[in-house]
Amino acid sequence: MNNTSQSCFTLREARTNFFSRMLEELTRGPKVTVLMGKEKKPHIQPKNLLCYYSSVLDRAFTSEFREATEGTIWIPDFSDMPFKMTVQ
Repeated sequence: MNNTSQSCFTLREARTNFFSRMLEELTRGPKVTVLMGKEKKPHIQPKNLLCYYSSVLDRAFTSEFREATEGTIWIPDFSDMPFKMTVQ
């Protein structure tokens, strides 16, 4: 194996390890419930993951709002399909 191939493999391995650790950290900890649409379809997800990717959910779940104490938020005007695809 030449130096270029070896350094590419090492870089790829380092990236994989970084993302694995990041994902592990984001999925650790408490779960929260997001109720989607008028039918309030529940989606239970890691709080850290949702707060990392959404500033709106971060503020809702880490503030003095009721959502933070109850661990539940209702988003009535949002379909659950884009949400499911996002958190997969």
